[in-house]
Amino acid sequence: MKRILSLACLLFLAPAADAQGILAALGRAEDSAGWKKNTISPVADMMEFEDPVVRTEIRPVFMYQNIANNYVTGGGYAMLAGAQVRLALTNRFALMVTKGGYMETHPAVGQHSGGWADLTFGFKYVLIDDMESNFILTAGMTATTPSGDRKILHGRGSGFLNPFLSFEKGWGDFHLMGTLVYNQALHRDSNSSHLHYGLNADYHACDWFIPFVSAVAWTVTDAGSAVPLNLEGYDAVNFGSAGSYGRTQVVLGWGFRTRFNEHFDIGLAYQKSVATPRGLFDDRITVDCVLRF
Repeated sequence: MKRILSLACLLFLAPAADAQGILAALGRAEDSAGWKKNTISPVADMMEFEDPVVRTEIRPVFMYQNIANNYVTGGGYAMLAGAQVRLALTNRFALMVTKGGYMETHPAVGQHSGGWADLTFGFKYVLIDDMESNFILTAGMTATTPSGDRKILHGRGSGFLNPFLSFEKGWGDFHLMGTLVYNQALHRDSNSSHLHYGLNADYHACDWFIPFVSAVAWTVTDAGSAVPLNLEGYDAVNFGSAGSYGRTQVVLGWGFRTRFNEHFDIGLAYQKSVATPRGLFDDRITVDCVLRF
């Protein structure tokens, strides 16, 4: 309706103009100014997959993750409740806290435990914001501090530095997002370093239903020497596994977001490990809500 009224005003004020040209110009202006309003923040893999769009938001999150039955724990599950916070200081630069919260682990074999997870904070900056091409490229850096509880295998080593790149390209209501992150352990005896990369595709069918699919992977580039395991714990925990060098694990995901208005939406994601051995990550359910200001 808004577009029809705007077009009617233009035609009334400029009757001699070419109506087809006005319509094309109006469409280009809307697409250029508004393509990012229908983009979504990732739900799956949100602790590593950073949205390239700069926004101010608070994002509570809950995760439930199953452990593979053939893992050293004999199966079990883990839960995490936390929040992310982002503060846009300009339309290109934001400060953020991307990890933090309370985690419980319930292995089938071994002791159940709970405690506070390590805290990750940093910044991001938009390098390219091409409105004509519906494309954005953002770079950033986060630091993970060993501030968590050792009983959940956090608070170990000297933390991580995590430089990253994120991009997004839009084609109408379809959007493709990608990320590349390097998690550099600052104390290799305690933790492993790994490269994380992924894609997320969504389609804005309507505000009430925005389905997406994702594929993410991580490859250990420098193994630690803390424990004699052959797999890492991905984003939930970093073991410093001595036998994990060169290991690549792949996770596929799907889900949807529902947008109630420009300030509030919720998301649901299911992820499944498709590479063997699956290890700590068998499958995961993530639920979040986004409060934007």
